[in-house]
Amino acid sequence: MYRERERQGSKLQDKEVLSARAASFTIWLLISFGMLFQFLFIPMLSRELPSNYVEFQGDGLSIQLFLSSITLTAQSTLFAVSFLLHRILKGTLINKSALTWVNTLAISCSSFSVLLVGLLYWLSIQGAAGPAIALGLIGAALVAAAFAFVTLSLKYVLKAAIANQQELEAVI
Repeated sequence: MYRERERQGSKLQDKEVLSARAASFTIWLLISFGMLFQFLFIPMLSRELPSNYVEFQGDGLSIQLFLSSITLTAQSTLFAVSFLLHRILKGTLINKSALTWVNTLAISCSSFSVLLVGLLYWLSIQGAAGPAIALGLIGAALVAAAFAFVTLSLKYVLKAAIANQQELEAVI
């Protein structure tokens, strides 16, 4: 019976490793799409939108900056998640240096939320923020803010786990 439980435990571990690797692959795929978006589509949009829409005339640089900032922030968020996932797989998450990456993740999520609100404000000034676009950006900004707050909450759990581990090591 013990060996059966042990085998089941290793299967769970294999499933966890498989899901973590699938998540890591997906994250790096998204980062790659972000790079493609950054270097191909954003320059094209920043040229095409001002020439095709009166609302954006003369705003090519603003479009480039907004979309590039949002894309880079999303990529940094994904990179921080990937790095933390890697630390989980290696069993080194409960470490003070992991707090730096958790802080990076919280800041990235917060920045992403602020950039989306800034984009909504800029689009509103341009007269180009229709109801669907406004609701989409508000929803995305709220999701990003929620991720930032959840990340901060988990940071305090990680701090407690680090303290408990240090206390346990001191006792041993």
